[in-house]
Amino acid sequence: MFWSYGKIHGLENIAFCDLDEVKATNGNPILLQQLVNKVNGPGVCFGSHEELVAATNKKLDEYK
Repeated sequence: MFWSYGKIHGLENIAFCDLDEVKATNGNPILLQQLVNKVNGPGVCFGSHEELVAATNKKLDEYK
């Protein structure tokens, strides 16, 4: 299992994939790689760590 999924580049971006599309791969690592390759990511870019922290705190305040 590690060998199959450990070789998928950018696997952490699977969080941005549609759940039904992930299920449709049936765990096939090649199909998962193709799905992950289509992901554009969260669409947010920060210039510094301080900007990231400030944005995160703002979102947490809005959530509260």
